[in-house]
Amino acid sequence: MLQRAQAVSACPSHTSFSGRPTNGFAGLQQRPLAVVSPQRAYSDSSSGSSRSVLDAFFYGKAFAEVVNERLGTLADEALVKFNKADAERRQAVREFLEQPSPDLQETVDELRADVAATRAQLTAYRARRQQKPKK
Repeated sequence: MLQRAQAVSACPSHTSFSGRPTNGFAGLQQRPLAVVSPQRAYSDSSSGSSRSVLDAFFYGKAFAEVVNERLGTLADEALVKFNKADAERRQAVREFLEQPSPDLQETVDELRADVAATRAQLTAYRARRQQKPKK
């Protein structure tokens, strides 16, 4: 228990090594951090129940780190796939828009000429039909 108390007392306070008051964050750069390893924590525990609690804590922490890393990887992969699909879609739209479009007025003029030629043929056909005697 003494080692745990020492680790807690190593946390930053509002005084520096010289004893002068600080803003609370300046001490972070000057003081070494004390880390309690699982083995030291086990040696401090006197009962099996506290050891099982510590085991659960460290297993839970390791599990959370693995899950967090895996979720981060999956999120990164999903964003990469989404961005790639979005870029491909934008490129397809850009290529479609850049394709040379046929001259619309030219097409309309050709269709009007075809309609006029068809009307002329129809008029000629009707005129010939009227000139033939009926039997």
